[in-house]
Amino acid sequence: MELQENDIEFRSGEWLTAFPETYTSLVSLNFSTVHYKEDYVDVLALEHLVARCPLLKKLKLNKEINLEQLQRLLLRAPNLVELGTGSYSQSLTWAELSELQSALEKCKSLRSLSGIWEVVPEFVQTLYPVCPHLITLNLSDVLLPTADFSKLISYCQKLQQLLVSPFQTLLSIGEQQVLSCYYTAPAMHEVLHLLFCIPSLHSSMSVCVMLD
Repeated sequence: MELQENDIEFRSGEWLTAFPETYTSLVSLNFSTVHYKEDYVDVLALEHLVARCPLLKKLKLNKEINLEQLQRLLLRAPNLVELGTGSYSQSLTWAELSELQSALEKCKSLRSLSGIWEVVPEFVQTLYPVCPHLITLNLSDVLLPTADFSKLISYCQKLQQLLVSPFQTLLSIGEQQVLSCYYTAPAMHEVLHLLFCIPSLHSSMSVCVMLD
């Protein structure tokens, strides 16, 4: 079920209860761009839906899903291949962050990661366990300090596609850092960003594609 490109606005998140209890064949659920007038997602219904669909491979959440809810969903969907997290800025204790990291670590099949809205830099380390297996990393909605960005990428040795925001590009990604992405992940053949008028990046992006 793909709702990402539709930019839908619901009155509430109760639409999740429309799935019958006997429905167990969901493979993809993407509501990352769905907005709610009442700022409410029926998380319990979402958890039940995810738990009873063992074939679920793609789950993309919207900003209303917090880290605690994400952790519970991951425990119910350890076979995900593609994950779009919700907001990454909830106030959590280090014990709770450790539980989140543990849940992510169990997602051995994860190959694509996106979302991570409003991320707190200190929380980036919870993503490290999934990085070694990632093929695609979408940071187009994320703004990270240079050091955190570089360290995150350093764990992504199998990365083939990296997407970053124009603001991240302006702040921290120069030619040397784009090249370092390539040398960290030799398989990477695409470095995409959302601002194509920055001269300093063109040669780096060309080199990354040519070297591949």
